[in-house]
Amino acid sequence: MSECRFEAQAELLEREFYRGIDRELIVEVQGYIEQHVEEGASTIPGFTSLKILSELQAAEITPKTLMAFSLFPSIHVAWSDGDLADQEKEAILKAAESTGVISGSPAYGLLNSWLNKKPAPELFSAWKDFVVAIRPVLSEPAFQELRDAASRRARNVAETAGGILGVFKISSTEERALKELEQAFASAAQ
Repeated sequence: MSECRFEAQAELLEREFYRGIDRELIVEVQGYIEQHVEEGASTIPGFTSLKILSELQAAEITPKTLMAFSLFPSIHVAWSDGDLADQEKEAILKAAESTGVISGSPAYGLLNSWLNKKPAPELFSAWKDFVVAIRPVLSEPAFQELRDAASRRARNVAETAGGILGVFKISSTEERALKELEQAFASAAQ
């Protein structure tokens, strides 16, 4: 896939993901990630290793794109049944904290913002297209780590939502959403 196509997909993902999000929060998110990288942090909370981040930077993947790519799977699963109860939102945010998305951080604020509004179908389409576009520009280990981290967080959200309902399992709609995410990664790997 050409570099121009990759850049176009990155721009589309950012545009769809940040549509309607407070501009101030977007600036905070970008600064938050850049600060962690500049400080030589071994990880950006909730995301990936510094080695992988270096590869992402070399591929010119912006912090805003990385945030959209990383958080969308959890948002997709959270909204899979079409509705989010307040206790589900609280549980999802608490689960996010356990993966490094700390309360009060811009990443937490961005996730919280998405838990208050259902994403349009165009966002899922943009995310899937970006998964296909990103695969050729990353090494296999980098792609695998991103896939695994996104899948782990999304599954954590599904398990959290199931626990809220007292079922202690993943619902069929959440399982379908997880399979859609897995399918996107599998299609990109071919």
